[in-house]
Amino acid sequence: MTIAEIILLKPLDYERQNLYILTILAINGKTRQDIDTRNVHQTYLTIVVKDVQDTAPKFENLPQTTHIDVSYRPVNIMN
Repeated sequence: MTIAEIILLKPLDYERQNLYILTILAINGKTRQDIDTRNVHQTYLTIVVKDVQDTAPKFENLPQTTHIDVSYRPVNIMN
């Protein structure tokens, strides 16, 4: 069994690209690649990038505090 590792040079960004399909080619280093194809294997690796909240929400033009009267009930609408 052979183990491989993929190292990212920078973080993946869902907004720029959300899917990567990599072609992985494994070749036995002790064979001549131009004439011996028995020790060659090709497979595909699909990477799906999850969309995560990477920017904090911004609330503009809102009051910093508010007051709720004790008489309000869950069904009341506040103005």
